[in-house]
Amino acid sequence: MSSKQSACIIRRFLFLSLLALLAGCGGGGSSGGDVPGFANRMITAFSFTAAANPQLGSDITGTINEESGTILLSGPLDADDVAGLKASFTTTGKEVSVGGVVQESGVTGNSFTGPLTYRVTAADGSTRDYTVSVAYWKHPSGLSDNISPDGLDEYGCQVAMDNSGNALIVWYQDDGSRDQIFKSEYRDGEWIHPEGPDNNISSDEDADAYYPQVAMDASGNAVIVWVQSDGIRQQIYKSEYRDGEWTHLANPGDHISLSEQNANEPQVAMNHNGNAIIVWEQGPIFKSEYRDGEWIHPADLDDHISPDGQDAEEPHAAMDNNGNAVIVWDQDDGSNWRIFKSEYRNGAWTHPADLDEYISPDGYDAYPSRVAMDNSGNALIVWEQYDGSNWQVFKSEYRFWEE
Repeated sequence: MSSKQSACIIRRFLFLSLLALLAGCGGGGSSGGDVPGFANRMITAFSFTAAANPQLGSDITGTINEESGTILLSGPLDADDVAGLKASFTTTGKEVSVGGVVQESGVTGNSFTGPLTYRVTAADGSTRDYTVSVAYWKHPSGLSDNISPDGLDEYGCQVAMDNSGNALIVWYQDDGSRDQIFKSEYRDGEWIHPEGPDNNISSDEDADAYYPQVAMDASGNAVIVWVQSDGIRQQIYKSEYRDGEWTHLANPGDHISLSEQNANEPQVAMNHNGNAIIVWEQGPIFKSEYRDGEWIHPADLDDHISPDGQDAEEPHAAMDNNGNAVIVWDQDDGSNWRIFKSEYRNGAWTHPADLDEYISPDGYDAYPSRVAMDNSGNALIVWEQYDGSNWQVFKSEYRFWEE
């Protein structure tokens, strides 16, 4: 073999190696990594700059996922903002087009009210598509754009969402005869609202239903609780969504509270795994909890969590993703209103043994209390309390401390 032939073979080898390297590299997105074979037709950066879009207060940078071919952008935007945005981008391709219209970075405007397909064309004519989606606010178009049935007053709306954007809205509303519980829900990209005042989830018995509360887990499972009379006393009821199906109460006797006394002020908490706690006042504070696929309700009036001796009010609950939980409430100890807590950690509940086991400072009334918990079990309890001159905000917190 001549030296000239050897040099030609070496040049071909180096050229093919360079092509393979370019196919496996190139500018990618902020997640997903590069996809081999698309190096000559990629979008390597995508944003809406304030310079090109004066309606924006700051630049909005897109997240590019090369594997899925998606670009996502989110910011403080509403429908008017996204109606004519000009995208700034860089590409390894020859040109970028949307609907056959060639795009000029920072110049060509488009409406991003829905997903757009950006097509990158390489010099060899091959193409790659990116789906660009923008998150923005949609506000009511006017006073007729309500989700509750027309003609009757609504009260007490509450809302919850899961990690996939599914959502629930609950409220109580007069159906022409009595107050009932209604829900709107967003699942699989679509809202379903009540068709009319008879599309309620509470019992149709001759008793008002009110004070709905709602919680969702990470997978869209949900619990709705409310107060309604069973014909004799106020009771706590629930509707539950699990495994893709709703279970509503069948009759007024399907309450979770105890029959012997009036029950009120339910609250519900749910963690990402579907465990749930419902708390309410019924003289003392009671709880129902869902763990390991099963509900456990109070057995009798002695099965309460608050200390004996005085009535307790306004319970609230929080859970973390490991099932740990904190319940707080206000209770009179005979001298002042105090803040109490029950706590579930390491698989067991710890309840206050008597009226001396409160967490608020001595001296003056304390109420109401609220609680929050993160996914690692850290917790924060806050309440209002009089200090002798003014009402102030106090807190108790649970976390790993450095000192």
